[in-house]
Amino acid sequence: MSIQNINLNLDRWHKEKKAGIAAVGQNVKANAERKAKQDAIWKDRTGNARQGLQGNSFWELATVFKITLGHTVEYGPYLELANDGKYAVLERTLNSLRGELYRNIKMMLNK
Repeated sequence: MSIQNINLNLDRWHKEKKAGIAAVGQNVKANAERKAKQDAIWKDRTGNARQGLQGNSFWELATVFKITLGHTVEYGPYLELANDGKYAVLERTLNSLRGELYRNIKMMLNK
């Protein structure tokens, strides 16, 4: 096998794994949005806060993949921080999905 073939195979492997990580991230992001909307314990008045819970997944750098979850309403920080975090849902949701994320990435990398 030539160096050129090795490099091509490594490049293909790298692209496949990077795409796999992105797919896992998209799935976890969607699960985080769904779970946060379901688990938020505040009483809906307008439904805006619950509907405004949105996740994102993206490559920040070539080697850094991020999954985020946040509020789109201006009072989102209040829901997270006021009342000793009684209504906080973001960190709890992301932490609850950490095991799923790690398992799925490990499975994907071992294929």
